[in-house]
Amino acid sequence: MLCSHCNRPDDGSDFIDLSQLKYTKSKCPINEASCEVCQEILEAEKNVEDAVARLRDALSRHQHLKTQMNHAHSPIIHALPVELVIKIFYSCFSKGMWEEDGQPVPEDALVPLKIGVVCRTWRQVALSLPELWTVITLRRKSYPTAAYALDQYAITTTYIPRSGALPLYVFLLDELEEELEEEDQDQDEMEYWKMSLGLVAQCSYRWKDVTMELSEDSYIHITSQNLQPPNRHLTLGSECWGFDLRQHKLWQESRSGPYHVTLKSPIMFSDFIIDWKRVIRFQAEYWSTKDCLTLLKNAPQLVTCSFTYVSKSQIAEPQHLTHNSLRELSFHTNCLASDFFDHISLKNMEKFEHSLNPRGLRGMQDAPPMLLRFFKRSRFPLTKLSLDASVFTAGDSVPILNTVPSLIHLLMHFSDSLNRGDSDSKIWMESFFQHLVAMDTSTSEGGGSLLPRLERLEFSGKVLEIPWNSVLAIFADPSDPNTAERRPLKTLIFDPDTSVPAPVMDLPVETVARLISLRDAGINIIYRVYLGKGILFPATNWESVVFELMSDSFD
Repeated sequence: MLCSHCNRPDDGSDFIDLSQLKYTKSKCPINEASCEVCQEILEAEKNVEDAVARLRDALSRHQHLKTQMNHAHSPIIHALPVELVIKIFYSCFSKGMWEEDGQPVPEDALVPLKIGVVCRTWRQVALSLPELWTVITLRRKSYPTAAYALDQYAITTTYIPRSGALPLYVFLLDELEEELEEEDQDQDEMEYWKMSLGLVAQCSYRWKDVTMELSEDSYIHITSQNLQPPNRHLTLGSECWGFDLRQHKLWQESRSGPYHVTLKSPIMFSDFIIDWKRVIRFQAEYWSTKDCLTLLKNAPQLVTCSFTYVSKSQIAEPQHLTHNSLRELSFHTNCLASDFFDHISLKNMEKFEHSLNPRGLRGMQDAPPMLLRFFKRSRFPLTKLSLDASVFTAGDSVPILNTVPSLIHLLMHFSDSLNRGDSDSKIWMESFFQHLVAMDTSTSEGGGSLLPRLERLEFSGKVLEIPWNSVLAIFADPSDPNTAERRPLKTLIFDPDTSVPAPVMDLPVETVARLISLRDAGINIIYRVYLGKGILFPATNWESVVFELMSDSFD
């Protein structure tokens, strides 16, 4: 026989069944059940009740003594300062929770529960630390059951109070792949799920971050709970949304709210009501160019913004927009997006990332002049720029780069889906290096210097072929007395975007010697590979190779 609670064989040796006390008594023929047998049964039942009470007391004392024993046998835990104990247990959280202001993941909600099952002492310490209970995760499975929903509700009722009055990081994750028909829904499961949502909603005044990925029913229910907005970060999205969100406000007042908003597909600008004037960081996907412009118009304090998979839209009588607060823009589009870039100026932008999906895209030749108009109009103090080199020839890029003499970091990516002119990476880089050399500070005539402040140059792409023999000319000779007048380029990175990059072969001895001398002079020429993959330099005097993990971040 298996125990229903622990799934272990139950031999009954330590089990007492008290259910036998619940039975239907036969009617006593003697008045008031005063016969001898009835009196003995009453006495026996009284003895059982007394024994149960004494057993409860004994078990309680036994529990207390075990706790005291743990305290006596492991005093170091209790001698540690609370601050140190918190740090020890915090090491069990994800890396994000170690950051200054906390960036948890849903699984962090399990940390205090896992700590608590290690031993009684750890459980007591965990229960006494509200900091461990600030991540609340409610998850509705793809195939929900009432039993799971009831267990989750029971845990939530005791979990939330343990966080005290601290700010909460909340994850409400409805993993239904599609909306269930009414006849397919488990009504008990849905009721328990809504009860759990209600518990979390009651403490919305403590929400710091909240992630909501909900079905239609769940979203409608949570909006009926008189929520208060989180004070830092809101993430909103769903795979199965197909209804009008504007009918259901997440919160009624807009005097407070998040300053960081992430909207996942298919949430559009017009679907969601929020006080955009508070927002300073924003991310969205699958928006139209019209939505992108509207967002910038309504969020004057926006500092960082990211749009991915942007699509073209018709904008009736577009008005030109100048945004003075935006510092960072990442714009990845499936279209040319001229209706966006031709109607906006970003006067103070410092970091810009732009890429196109060229598959089936017409008018690709219009991208360079479009970006050139945007750069000339904005005249921003750009310090970091990332572009898709497959959209430009090396010559196309020069007029654009000439508009940003403040640039310090340039990254060019080669797409493998385009085949035009000199889009071949090796030819492109050779041509670009020639422009850099011809327009260097000390060698160019008439003040036509290209990127005079450039310190870091990167190339990436699966089709990357490196012209090693052309690399040397872009760096100043350390022995040249005019070195100080040339651009301060110190780092060149080649990122082949593949787990097995092509080996470096057939380098002339002179080239290798020059590369080594540049390295010794403090120049970093880095060939990125995945950890564990090597780079082959056949020349015996190549002394060291720099390994770096691949990174897709734009920071």
